[in-house]
Amino acid sequence: QYDWANSWTPKLYIENTIGESKENVYQMISFNEVGHAFLFEKRRVSGVFLENLELNHFPFDVQDLTITVASNLSSAEIRLVNDPDEPHRINKQSFIDEQEWFLYKHIETEQKELACEYTDPGSIRPALSVKCRAARRPAYFIWNIFLVTVRC
Repeated sequence: QYDWANSWTPKLYIENTIGESKENVYQMISFNEVGHAFLFEKRRVSGVFLENLELNHFPFDVQDLTITVASNLSSAEIRLVNDPDEPHRINKQSFIDEQEWFLYKHIETEQKELACEYTDPGSIRPALSVKCRAARRPAYFIWNIFLVTVRC
């Protein structure tokens, strides 16, 4: 039995969350054929996330929706990778703006490195960004603008 409470942890956090998020954390350990140990930490996260909107083509725009998982450890201590056995998923039922947006099923991931500007400028931390896209439903905005304009 592995003692997770008194052992090494990946020190993961969500980089672009706003306020409190709800997380379920699952930890496990597995060994490869050579006997090297791999510690896995999987999370199911629900919350509000910060994303900058590009409004050049409003109301016919498509926006990236990104969640970035990062570690407080340096890139020399940890590497963040996708789990090939468990793909990322989107829960469309939890997407509250479905009347205004169409959420695509396609998901992209990108490994990044973040600089620690305040603590150690030379230190680099790993991050993994998971991105999906949402297209604005233009009819929703066109009708709302039209109705407001006609009423005034």
